[in-house]
Amino acid sequence: MEWQEVALQFRNVSFHSPVSGLQSSEITLDIFKGDVAVLLGPEGSGKGSIMELLGGEHAPDSGEMRVLGYNPAREDEKLLERLHSRIGYVSYSRGLISNMSAYENIVLPVRYHESLSATQLSERANYYIARYELEHVVDARPQMLRPSEGLRVALVRALITLPDFVVIDNAFEGHCPLAMHRILLTLREDLDAIGAGLVLTSYTPLDIPGREENYYLFFGGKIVFRGTRKDLRETDNAYVRQYLDLTDGPMPSYYKQ
Repeated sequence: MEWQEVALQFRNVSFHSPVSGLQSSEITLDIFKGDVAVLLGPEGSGKGSIMELLGGEHAPDSGEMRVLGYNPAREDEKLLERLHSRIGYVSYSRGLISNMSAYENIVLPVRYHESLSATQLSERANYYIARYELEHVVDARPQMLRPSEGLRVALVRALITLPDFVVIDNAFEGHCPLAMHRILLTLREDLDAIGAGLVLTSYTPLDIPGREENYYLFFGGKIVFRGTRKDLRETDNAYVRQYLDLTDGPMPSYYKQ
């Protein structure tokens, strides 16, 4: 298998997070271009460590990691910048700049990473703004946005560079179900249109309309289950059954570092 066939590849990756203090051990993971991968797990399970590694600020303690065919720990700063421009990222906090309008937040990555004419930039931005029904808030500052509006602005900002894949870190939690269904439907169509994949962390399985998701359940810094939505429903894996059915099982209720 060629490295370039996958968006993300981990081979026996172990990593001690300087942020959470959590140890992740021997993570092996292939997420192909165009895939939808949902990383599940309780608090302190280790899925957040994957997000830290994807950010490029830390390198694995051991094992091999590649992002779009490259090892971020071995590349120079210029290539890393280009690599980051091929990844759209949406965090739980959105990461919107408070003294910029919604429109200015949306176009910032394109201005930083691409050389588009004013007309091209405006056309691309306005296309996604219309897709996510944000015309009425383009001049608003982030603090004035409703929760779903802030999420949609962050998603458009992630999509506007036409990335190879989008990473969404716990950003879908706690939203109105009607808004979420519409957002996920639109997102799926837009990912299909540009051939991009999706990697997201969540506390609950998410149904991406029209796409088959691959699920990875983390616990104790390891992957304890991997499979499709059908596998998730039908498995007798003790971790999955406890997590989804809220029964007794091998995982404690609270994370204790």
